[in-house]
Amino acid sequence: MNSPTKNFILITIIIGLATACNSNISNQYKSEKNNDTVSTTTKPPYAHNANEQEQTFETYEKVFFEYDSVKYKDIATTVINPHNIFYVSDLDQNFEIKEKQNFDVEPLGYRGRNYQRFYIHFDTVYKSSAITHANTYLAQGRTRYRDTIRTFEGIITLDSASTAYYTNLSRTYGVSFVSLYGHYSFLEDSTTHGSGLIHGNVQYYCIIKDGQLYYDSEGIDHSDGFKNRQYTGQWIAYDNNFIEPCNWGDFRIPNSKELDIGAGEFSPRDEYANNGWQLLKKMAYNYSQAVYDEYVEDNKWWKK
Repeated sequence: MNSPTKNFILITIIIGLATACNSNISNQYKSEKNNDTVSTTTKPPYAHNANEQEQTFETYEKVFFEYDSVKYKDIATTVINPHNIFYVSDLDQNFEIKEKQNFDVEPLGYRGRNYQRFYIHFDTVYKSSAITHANTYLAQGRTRYRDTIRTFEGIITLDSASTAYYTNLSRTYGVSFVSLYGHYSFLEDSTTHGSGLIHGNVQYYCIIKDGQLYYDSEGIDHSDGFKNRQYTGQWIAYDNNFIEPCNWGDFRIPNSKELDIGAGEFSPRDEYANNGWQLLKKMAYNYSQAVYDEYVEDNKWWKK
């Protein structure tokens, strides 16, 4: 999608679909508010979080646009789709930015109420001259559901930010720990059977150090429950508008309490093991170099 014309058409389609979906969701919220008996099958899987997050967007809007480094710098390859993970080391209390080479982070995700494993890989995320909004990025990549791989294209827009955590460290060491909030809409290739629209909200944890933004991986090696790049939303089928929850993230998956029983790290519940989580269960119960190699190879599905 290098052509500005194609980009414009793509953006127009995505925004139109996302607006229609968001309007439908809004109507569902109103129905649920006025009618406690509304069917739970039509309720967006992230409705409660979305309502809270809408308030958060409004609260933090002024804070966000004071950060010119967020608004005008291109963070496609350092936060949204990092090629190499940077992290802040607090072991020597200097909070120096260090680079961790060749650290591949592939998200964990699920689609559907039976927690079928969902894979997503971003090939490219970039800014385009066809987009006038300073905080909107074009995204291209691939998804995998069961054995079917689909390409997708779409947009990610940053809406707001907060510096609500580690503020004492920010003052002492000149490091800002920032949460970025946004929304996204991705269109899977309609020529592939069973494709759909994926849209929802996203939260990134990042670090601002010396005017630069980095993926926040502080604690990646030792903190229980570490997570980043949390995508929460829905998958909507093109052919029949069938809606399923679709969530993914780095190291942890949002809204996955029934699936994730891990304490220190993600661990799928046994009853869902056959829904695409077999290798992770093997890693937990029958770990060997052969199992690990199989798991690593499975994580390269998008290269095949």
